[in-house]
Amino acid sequence: MRAHVRIPATSANLGPGFDALGLALALYNEVEAEEGQGVTVRIEGEGADRLPRDGGNVVARGVRLAFETAGRPFKGCALTCVNRIPAARGLGSSAAAWVGGLFAGNALAGGPLSKETLLALAARAEGHPDNVAAAIFGGLTVSCGVPEGVVAVALPVPANLGWVALVPEITSSTAEARALLPLSVPRADAVFNVQRVALLLASFQMGRPAPLATALDDR
Repeated sequence: MRAHVRIPATSANLGPGFDALGLALALYNEVEAEEGQGVTVRIEGEGADRLPRDGGNVVARGVRLAFETAGRPFKGCALTCVNRIPAARGLGSSAAAWVGGLFAGNALAGGPLSKETLLALAARAEGHPDNVAAAIFGGLTVSCGVPEGVVAVALPVPANLGWVALVPEITSSTAEARALLPLSVPRADAVFNVQRVALLLASFQMGRPAPLATALDDR
């Protein structure tokens, strides 16, 4: 059996929506997978010179995780990864790897896992739900963690909005970026962000782009 998965790049936070908002973009990684003995990984494009080509590869780990969650024995897989999403540049490359592996593994296992289960697995592996929710459901997603997993809602994005991704030359991992953040914020800053998240979602819902200039502010 063979599976082919296409996973979009994602932009998370979107200004004030830290760990809550995610947006799927029209830039895709692809994963082809088939069952095999042991794990082999062929990589084209981004990361071809440095990413693991064995069971330590994140996509391969996602495949194994899907099998284990489904209660199916995992003997191995042969993966081909076509990577177009720049790594460690804020476009959800690690989320795409987890989602691609999980969905490919679920397909190879016969599809026993729901999207909601796959979302919970991806969010737990990634450490936050915003990028993985957008990668799975597409469009603009609002997501939050709950004891049972993740609750996510996908919203339509106004067709008259275009998106431009500015890709830096320097790289920064999610762990490095999060290490710079304070453990708490002043109440006034929290209120500032909550107001702007609400305004951002209302602007999308009503198709009114003018308030976005204010709604994307972030403290």
